[in-house]
Amino acid sequence: MTAKRLNHEIKGVYLEEMVGTDLNFHSQEKVQFKLIYDPVNFQILGGQVMSKANISDFINTISLAIQMEMTIEQLADADFFFHPSQGNEENVMSAAAHKAVKLEHLD
Repeated sequence: MTAKRLNHEIKGVYLEEMVGTDLNFHSQEKVQFKLIYDPVNFQILGGQVMSKANISDFINTISLAIQMEMTIEQLADADFFFHPSQGNEENVMSAAAHKAVKLEHLD
């Protein structure tokens, strides 16, 4: 059943970023990520991710965030592994959560 059928309002933010696919950052792939959340209580409801890179850890993390009933603020403040060769200091999930927090004026 869809959110629309249930008359449940949802919002989403979308980001595209390039991520390194090896530890030497010789290769990059585009990651497309959408974070879906409830605009009333800001709880994470879902996510979509697409890339040629192995980014299964992103969708696994979103699954856990849903199970733990995390909010966009909690995801934005979460600490994730970072390696300089992998690209930006902030990963695409965290960046999307920060974008949602700014959109909702929660910062």
